[in-house]
Amino acid sequence: MNNAAETVEKNGNIEPKEGYRSFCFRSTGLGKQILYGEPLKIVIAEDMLIMMVQTTEPVQWVIRAGLTYRALIRSALLALKNPAVIKFLLFGWMTVKKPKLTTDF
Repeated sequence: MNNAAETVEKNGNIEPKEGYRSFCFRSTGLGKQILYGEPLKIVIAEDMLIMMVQTTEPVQWVIRAGLTYRALIRSALLALKNPAVIKFLLFGWMTVKKPKLTTDF
């Protein structure tokens, strides 16, 4: 859940170490604002996989995403159909220390 190389815990909240961000979120309701966060946990609730991410900047929220088994398989198939995604999955570990983060998503 909490990789010490990437995050530290402060006052019960997960904080990214300087310069490291795991998740980036955008919402049309927030305009161009980008939320940064860290994985909190993944649980099974009935027939769904629930992933929880704690945002760390600019606000402290917990965002939940639920996937059914069908959605999980469809997401995996979409990823496997894209050679660029396969390359990222195989060689993305080389960007762990200094990832280039886009704001255009």
